[in-house]
Amino acid sequence: MHREMMQGIEKYRISAESFEQIKRFGDMGKASGRQLEHVVYAHVNMEKRCGANRPLGRTTSCP
Repeated sequence: MHREMMQGIEKYRISAESFEQIKRFGDMGKASGRQLEHVVYAHVNMEKRCGANRPLGRTTSCP
């Protein structure tokens, strides 16, 4: 039983550490009334637009 509990703890520890890396973006999304999923989706779409069409990317807001 102890081994199973430790495996469960390890599983969720890894997930929590991974989320901690992007938590600040979730917090920024909440501050503007958006969910993390929407913030990430919008960023990925912006990256796709900028990468797919560099001339357009230079005239729009791209990193």
